Amino acid sequence: MDLFLASVPAADEKLLAKAALPFATPAKRARMERCRVAQQRAGMALAEVLLAWALHEKRGVNLRAVERFEGDYGKPFVRYADGSVEFSLSHSGSYVLVGIDDVPIGVDIQQRRQADERLARKVMDAASFEAWLESSDKATLFCDCWARMESELKWWGVGIAGLGRADLILPEGVSSCAVDAPAGYSASVCAALPKPAPLRASPRTVQIEELLAFAEREGL
Repeated sequence: MDLFLASVPAADEKLLAKAALPFATPAKRARMERCRVAQQRAGMALAEVLLAWALHEKRGVNLRAVERFEGDYGKPFVRYADGSVEFSLSHSGSYVLVGIDDVPIGVDIQQRRQADERLARKVMDAASFEAWLESSDKATLFCDCWARMESELKWWGVGIAGLGRADLILPEGVSSCAVDAPAGYSASVCAALPKPAPLRASPRTVQIEELLAFAEREGL
């Protein structure tokens, strides 16, 4: 399992969009074009560049030269001559988190925000909800829970549409743990973690300059 974190430059949305074009699928390009929020477009673009960089750096895989596939639940992966790589992407606010592994993986990062009681009750189990009611830092507790939930749903490949499905029980050997994130953010990964599972995982931070140089070099 490998985790990578990068920050979205405030003024480089158009530059990132251009850098992502060689790596993004037609569907992702269409989504970026439809998105009207510049920061969200930048996050989607940076996620594509960071994924391409990660596959090249850790697997020697050229994202432009492989096909992307989806599993039974829509879980994305890439297949190449020597095998396949599972991956998961997430972006929120000013940050992008990417995870790759040889087996299914789900990652999520969330910019912390307040949640009302109705949403917290829907997302949390009974014990977590009671702790949330009594917490003096409800935003952190809620977003920690939300990121964990999303990472587990992404492991399945169902996304938020799977919220509340009783049949989505993680199999033996698969669990989730918190990921170190910048101040004001919560993050989580769901994967085949070692036993005992770590309390936290640490992503590798990749600088935007390195990613843009990679995109210019490899995106030709």
